[in-house]
Amino acid sequence: MTRPQSKFSAAFSAAFSSGRYMKATPQINGLSVTSVMLQMFFRDQLLAKGTGWFWRLGKSIALVTAWHNLSGLHHSTRAPLSRHGGVPDRVRFRYVTQTPQTFQEDEIPLYLDEDRTNPRWFVHPVCGNYFDMAFIVISITNGDVKCINDGVPVIENYGQPGGDVFAVGFAQGISALNVFSIWKRGSIASDPDVPVDGYPKFLVDMAGRGGLSGAPVFRVRQGTIMEPTATGQTVGFGEKTEFVGLYSGRAVDQLPPSLRTGESSDLGFVWRADVVLEMLNSGVLDEQPEVGKGVVEMREIWHRCM
Repeated sequence: MTRPQSKFSAAFSAAFSSGRYMKATPQINGLSVTSVMLQMFFRDQLLAKGTGWFWRLGKSIALVTAWHNLSGLHHSTRAPLSRHGGVPDRVRFRYVTQTPQTFQEDEIPLYLDEDRTNPRWFVHPVCGNYFDMAFIVISITNGDVKCINDGVPVIENYGQPGGDVFAVGFAQGISALNVFSIWKRGSIASDPDVPVDGYPKFLVDMAGRGGLSGAPVFRVRQGTIMEPTATGQTVGFGEKTEFVGLYSGRAVDQLPPSLRTGESSDLGFVWRADVVLEMLNSGVLDEQPEVGKGVVEMREIWHRCM
């Protein structure tokens, strides 16, 4: 038996197609278009989704993300992340141009050669792919895009644990209009100046999920803003947004199996902004990722400092 059509169907269809519920000039946070959804492919097979973001490098644009998104390998074990065992050979991303205002989609090969021995992405100049961050230099030919450093300063004083932060990305591949990022709220969970596992990263308490890896993290303060100075502190009123770092995923997902308890945790890692800047300012091309090779020794997150 065929179900009768809802009495609301025609009205809903007309309202939706007319754009009735979309404002002519919607208010959109500029940072919502600095992040882009990444889709990692091997040939025609979609392997994973993640988040990248734009950073202006002189006359060029850097597409920044977590290293494991581009390599397709677990950061510590170097095992393939895809259940199919494949690693990506290209990345596809959607973005919004400012002038003119259009939606665009691009696809970039991840290697400079057909044998996939020379990665296209850049890594930290000293520690290379031991830091879970990377970027690709891209060219936007059909207009300009908004980059994080067009107007947002890099944080200088992280403050104490407990402060709110936001990761702007595509958790579980969710977006608005298939292009605008979502904002995930969390809080700083460890002292940012104290390295975790010896790495220049800190913990955040945030319900991060697949697809958010690689997202930029911001601190947004509103109302009374106090800043430390050499002689005390200054007090102002308004809103201030600062770039905090790069979210690379849940902490439990990056531990070796022997250290996992099976319990769920919302703790995640953020690589500090100053180290991300070191990579962006002086990055070098990565070496060929080898599956299962160059394993990074990991220790428990919570360990006794001697």
